[in-house]
Amino acid sequence: MEINNLPHLVRSYDTRLNNLNLRCYDSPHEFVQDLHRWRKTGLPCRAVVRLDEEAGRWHRVAFDVRNHESGHTSIIALEPASALNPQHMPGFVKMRQNLATQFGKNISFAVIEAEAQKSKDDCVLFSLDYALAAYQERNSFDEWHKDLRKKGKIQKMRPQNSYLMGLGVYVLCGIDLLPANFYKHAHSRRTIDQLDAAQPGASDTDVRSGRSARYKESLSSRLEQFRVEREKSYSISIEASRARKIRHALES
Repeated sequence: MEINNLPHLVRSYDTRLNNLNLRCYDSPHEFVQDLHRWRKTGLPCRAVVRLDEEAGRWHRVAFDVRNHESGHTSIIALEPASALNPQHMPGFVKMRQNLATQFGKNISFAVIEAEAQKSKDDCVLFSLDYALAAYQERNSFDEWHKDLRKKGKIQKMRPQNSYLMGLGVYVLCGIDLLPANFYKHAHSRRTIDQLDAAQPGASDTDVRSGRSARYKESLSSRLEQFRVEREKSYSISIEASRARKIRHALES
């Protein structure tokens, strides 16, 4: 459902939020080709991109992009699930190779894996949420992009995998870096516990959103509010996000 309606959802948010510059692409090739145009504007942009054109691979991720005055472009890919998943990593390697072919040394690329998504089918909605969250946290992302452009790393953080670093894919652990807002729809209590261990106090962060949100909603309380018990205990917060975005699109 989200794949078919994604262009409309993207347009509705892009119209509403100043300088969001949000787009969606059905293939990595489309994204790389359109990046030529964005580089000329010097504007920041965000995107929800199909990671791999190979048949049967429909996984989407979010990209946050800065086009610097020097002519350099830095891209931070936000993977809601695991970037080291064998189904996902080939797409990141191909993307880095394609970017290097097109732009040479004038490109920097990093991947932050959140591991908040534990399901197989929610990547579109998670990625849209992450593109919007990156916009809301743009001051932090501005600093990360500066680090990436100047030093090739973000906050001197070591990569998750040295072999992939050799292929130009710099993968970081989101639990150590991303703000709590990126985990408001996390499926697993364990993920929130890991986040709290890495970033003490994160579970108490106010993550409320939406026009009717008047009272503080901590990350931990949201997880409990949306927890359901089936074969395993998990949060269905992403379903609330889905309903809210559908309503937003219908009203726009």
